[in-house]
Amino acid sequence: MRLTGRTQLQKKVTRLAWAALAALLLAAGLAAARPAPARADEAMLWRAVSPEGRELYLLGSVHMARTSFYPLKPVINEAFDRSGTLVLELDPESEDIQGTLTIMLDKGTYDPPDNLMLHLDPELRVLLEAQAENLPGGVECPFKPWLAAVTLSVTILERLGYIVKEGVDRHFLAKARERGMPFVELETAEEQLGVFADMSEQESMLFLKATLLELKDVETFMDELVGAWIAGDEAKFEEAFFSTYVAWPDLAPLLDRVVFDRNQTMYRRLLPHLNGAGPPVFAVIGSGHLVGSRGIPALFAGAGWRLEKF
Repeated sequence: MRLTGRTQLQKKVTRLAWAALAALLLAAGLAAARPAPARADEAMLWRAVSPEGRELYLLGSVHMARTSFYPLKPVINEAFDRSGTLVLELDPESEDIQGTLTIMLDKGTYDPPDNLMLHLDPELRVLLEAQAENLPGGVECPFKPWLAAVTLSVTILERLGYIVKEGVDRHFLAKARERGMPFVELETAEEQLGVFADMSEQESMLFLKATLLELKDVETFMDELVGAWIAGDEAKFEEAFFSTYVAWPDLAPLLDRVVFDRNQTMYRRLLPHLNGAGPPVFAVIGSGHLVGSRGIPALFAGAGWRLEKF
């Protein structure tokens, strides 16, 4: 079905907007599917304790999930119950989302009659045609390559049963509101969107190509990633999550902006909420930000905090 105008496009983007923003880290490394056998005593959860004794829990989030993810392991819920403040990357119910939509439309779409197909080389055209049903407007959609890639990822995840309202961050936001527990954000929707919207044309095309090629074997990849998340296996999750960037080294600058630069930013923005005495802080952050030697837990360890992986 072809779009008839910008209003119809905006309705479609409105439905996808938060999903796209929440799934930015998953766009070239999608979420997950069949769970692998999980060890009952492991979770994607860290506890960091400052030299002064202040506690921080860091829980890896899956932003789009299934109802089968719940209930979460007792160790996760026990950590949350001990905590006094919830920290999220971004409030998924932010009132600023409409302003972000405007930015997304301005930065992520071509002006009619221009469209995505007119900018693609023959190889990318063939790849895109195979996924045309997953884009609003099909192969002649007005999305620029980066927004087309994110939209394809979100649409496939939704088709496989992964939805934003079941995301781990939303799960704990609902629990915090039931308790009257304060929560804070580490980023804005505009900041997250800017990571992708500011890509060069060449980088945007490469990102779309990597996404289209990985969609061919998406279920296998998803099995590996979510199986590692459920099992709390940091090493396997890290390997699966960063596999796209290993296969596509030209995407390294994007990886820096999407993951490693934001790790540093979120680490710095967490610190003021950990000053002084008080109950533990419970932070729910995309799992890709927590794994490996450049992850947020490692940054706390490097600053002298005692680190424990559950």
